[in-house]
Amino acid sequence: MVQGPSIVRLRSSRSLLVFLTAFHCLAALSLWAPAWSIWLALLLNALVGLSLWRSTRSADISALRLEASGQLSVADASGVWQSGKVSPGSAVLPFLIVLRWCGATSESATVARRSLRTLVLPADALVDASQFRTLSVWLRWRAGASGARNA
Repeated sequence: MVQGPSIVRLRSSRSLLVFLTAFHCLAALSLWAPAWSIWLALLLNALVGLSLWRSTRSADISALRLEASGQLSVADASGVWQSGKVSPGSAVLPFLIVLRWCGATSESATVARRSLRTLVLPADALVDASQFRTLSVWLRWRAGASGARNA
């Protein structure tokens, strides 16, 4: 269990890239099966390509700071930390963590909904396996106690 603040470093995930690319290619190929016009198929394939590009851009998050109190801080690529909290809907699986978090600066429900972010973290997205376990345990125990029901 995390006693004090713990820093979890993130990196690009090769398995997530392969997964996203494979399913986007499958979607693009499936658009050629129906008897649509070629222009519609090309337009839809362009949208699939745009979705792949957007999905595979490297995340601007480089690290997570896990507080013993259940608070979460997120560092962007430039090293600026933003505090926040884990939102309901986060999930911990043996090979994958889906982390939903909301910045602490949100005051109204409308702004909070817009600032809700989701991080998909396969085991290879963390610098080492012990950090994956640290984040998993922290989400189950600390963040769960601070309001994340599904974590």
